[in-house]
Amino acid sequence: MARISLVLLSLGAVLALIVVTGFAAYRLAKRAKWQVSLRGLFGLVTAIAVVLAVFYGYRRSVMAQVRWIAPGSKQAESLFPVGNVSQNSRGEYEFSYYARRRRIQSLLPQMTQGRYAVDREGIRVSSRDRTAADEHLKRLRDADVLPPGTFVIRGRVIDKESKPLGGATVDLMGPYVFINHFQTRDDGTFTMPLSDGRSKAPAGHGYYLRIRAREETA
Repeated sequence: MARISLVLLSLGAVLALIVVTGFAAYRLAKRAKWQVSLRGLFGLVTAIAVVLAVFYGYRRSVMAQVRWIAPGSKQAESLFPVGNVSQNSRGEYEFSYYARRRRIQSLLPQMTQGRYAVDREGIRVSSRDRTAADEHLKRLRDADVLPPGTFVIRGRVIDKESKPLGGATVDLMGPYVFINHFQTRDDGTFTMPLSDGRSKAPAGHGYYLRIRAREETA
C-alpha cells in the first residue's frame, strides 16, 4: 500500500511539474509576444514529459525494492536458519549462528570454550564435545535478545533473479547514517542493530536503506 501511494504521489508530482512548466512557457511567450502555436507548446510539454519519464524509469531500475515483512511472522522467521549442532568429517561438533537481534560482538563473551570464527554478524563454533556445543548454542540464543530501547532491522537481499546477494553492503541513510557497517552473509541475510553499542540512530523520519553489491562503491 505504501509503495502504491509513493508511485501515485510521484506521478502526481510529475504531472504537476508538466502543467506548471507549460503554463510558465505560455505566459513567457505571451509577454514576449512570441508566436507559439498550440502544436509547438504541446511538443515542448511532451519533450519535458519524456525526459522526466526516462529519469524516473532509470531511478526505478537502479533502486532496490524494499518489502517489509511483519515481525514475528513465519515469513520473517524463515529468513534466518535455525542453528543446529552437527558432526563434521573431523569428528567435531559444530554449528553456525546468525545474530538476530544484537551485534555478534556483544555475544562473544558467551564463548568460553571451543573454537569459533566470526563472519558478517555470524559465528561458526566447533567443539570436540557435543554437550559443550549444545551449551554454547543455548547461551547464544539466550543472549540474543533485544535490550530495552533497541531497534533492529533484519532482512535478506536478493537480485533480480531472486538469488541471494552475498557480500553486499547495507547502509542506513537519513538524519543519522550507518555506512559500511553491515554486510550480507552468503545467503543474503543481514542484521542491523541500531542501538546496541556506542552509536545509536535517533528516532525520526526520512531514513532509507542503501544497498550496494560487492563490486560497487559508495
